[in-house]
Amino acid sequence: MTMQRQTTYAPPVHTPGDPPGDAPAERAALPPPPHARVMGMRDGGPPGLPRGVGTSAPPVTANLVVVTSVSGGIGASVIAALLAEELGRRAYACALVDADFEAGGLDVLLGIECEPGLRFDTIEAPLGRIDGAALNHELPRCGEVRVLAFDAWDGQAPDWWQAQAAVRALCDVNQAVVVDAGRGEAIARIPDLEAGALLVVLELSVLGLARAKAWLARRDHASPLLVGVAPRGGSHRRNAVETAEAEDYLGVPIAFVFEEDRRLQDDVLNGLGVRPSSRRNRETVASICDRLGASSRGPGLEDGAEGLGHGRD
Repeated sequence: MTMQRQTTYAPPVHTPGDPPGDAPAERAALPPPPHARVMGMRDGGPPGLPRGVGTSAPPVTANLVVVTSVSGGIGASVIAALLAEELGRRAYACALVDADFEAGGLDVLLGIECEPGLRFDTIEAPLGRIDGAALNHELPRCGEVRVLAFDAWDGQAPDWWQAQAAVRALCDVNQAVVVDAGRGEAIARIPDLEAGALLVVLELSVLGLARAKAWLARRDHASPLLVGVAPRGGSHRRNAVETAEAEDYLGVPIAFVFEEDRRLQDDVLNGLGVRPSSRRNRETVASICDRLGASSRGPGLEDGAEGLGHGRD
């Protein structure tokens, strides 16, 4: 695999009145994300802040979408990639972040593992800050989407303040940032992810629902958006629990359901990237983006915020 190594970003220099995160000339090329919502920092920053690392940085905004799952291997990374691809197709400036530091490999999933550019293990943020425009410029692309991947077999996971600095920097210069948070460990590790709209992927099987109930009981997120996926294999739809029955068991609504898509599964297993073949699943992806978009309020956003806003002209 070909990658750039050991690229260090110096903290940007700002003058009074400049927007945070990047130079004025770069910022003028892209309108700021609408309906920004700043997450208040704890006094002194989160615990474990190293000496010399500051807590001031570009704010986390309402353009952040976090995708997590209640168990591994049920398609959360695929759904995150599909959402980012759809937002890019709609002309949003969009970035896709691989925050699954237990497994990672989003670039392999997308088939861009040989593309040059930065990965998480090649980023340094010694002062807890990264220039968003510079980071955006050096990321590999999958179609219209910039991708910040993490290859667990090729480097160590970043410290929490480095990961948070990368998320903040990308939120500052993109109109949508989709984060693949794996099984949720990243949400506990990166404080800013609590401020994003949360999509929780669960499997519509007996075991999957039992795991989902336990997962939801351990979390206190105000309003996660639940996304059900049909169990893979078996006798077509016979192994899937009906949505109404699943909602009754969990006590919360399941907003969207993905059906089994065997051609997509084959493409992923063979390293051919993520290409939905099911018309119903394409419609589901579009509906989720509509839910997160300007026409309705995204889950987890405070009252008055209107989601991601409009795409680029």
